[in-house]
Amino acid sequence: HILDEEGVPCDKMKYTGVEIASTAISNSIKPLIESIITAIFKTKNYNETQKVYRKAYDDFQHLSIEDIAWPRSIRNLEKYESQANGLAVVKGTPRHCKAVIYYNHLLDELGLSHKYAKIKSGDKIKFFNTEKNKYGIDCIAFNGVYPIEFNINADYKKMFQIIVFAAIERLYDALGWNVVDLDEEPVNDLLSLLS
Repeated sequence: HILDEEGVPCDKMKYTGVEIASTAISNSIKPLIESIITAIFKTKNYNETQKVYRKAYDDFQHLSIEDIAWPRSIRNLEKYESQANGLAVVKGTPRHCKAVIYYNHLLDELGLSHKYAKIKSGDKIKFFNTEKNKYGIDCIAFNGVYPIEFNINADYKKMFQIIVFAAIERLYDALGWNVVDLDEEPVNDLLSLLS
């Protein structure tokens, strides 16, 4: 939090040493993280920050799958694909490779290979954690546009916790603040109402 810049009064934030600078976080998510960090430093109030945190979660849930998915490059895919049997992958397969194996398999199984290109080594992909689904998979990849025909939803709550909360967790820990369950209604305690 910068209040003075070379003798000139100011009130701005500079985000260094925080995951917000990572290229693995989409530009749609960075403002959500920034809003929480700004609330922490400007309000110094747990309840006010929690309101911003919940709003960030609400906004996050309205982002597209393309916005919340992690970007990766794929290498050595053939090694892991050759060891897979349909949706059964071998232990030790990197998560993003598992997601690609699932994607390529579902393209074949659902007859979508003519509409969407299969992913191969060297491709840039995105992948995300999924809600429970009929295939029993916990993540899936895509290249460009996510095939809605898969009928597999992103687990927005888990993705928020991994992307957004992970970026602010150290600040919460340093302040001794607890994270509330996002499924619970906010509760104000008597002391915070009187302050």
